[in-house]
Amino acid sequence: MSLLLCALHDCLDANSAARLQEVYLTNKFRDPDDTPKFVPTQADRVVYQAIATNRVVPEQDGLIVQAYHYFKDRLLSGSDPNGDPVSPAKVLTTLEHALQVVMINLGEGERPSSVCTANTRSSPWRTRA
Repeated sequence: MSLLLCALHDCLDANSAARLQEVYLTNKFRDPDDTPKFVPTQADRVVYQAIATNRVVPEQDGLIVQAYHYFKDRLLSGSDPNGDPVSPAKVLTTLEHALQVVMINLGEGERPSSVCTANTRSSPWRTRA
């Protein structure tokens, strides 16, 4: 989802892109290493931060870069089910109205799998004791 947001950022007008950056991608009031709101695995972190925080897409060919280019290509040249061109502004509006993001801060030594779980019946999230 965060790579879609990064690609969407690069397809919007300056005002919408700045809003998306500040609301969904980064927290400018945190330490530089803690600025991104989404953090991938350690192996992908440097490339992801280059895209999400520094707004530079590395030239290397990895899955993170490929996913970014996939989303950006679809936003710029894709079509909706009616055959109409995709509108990045409408995608942003849809995400803002339909997407709910939950932020969970883990304590020192706490594993994500120990914080919450969901079962296969789509019941609400519940915390573990």
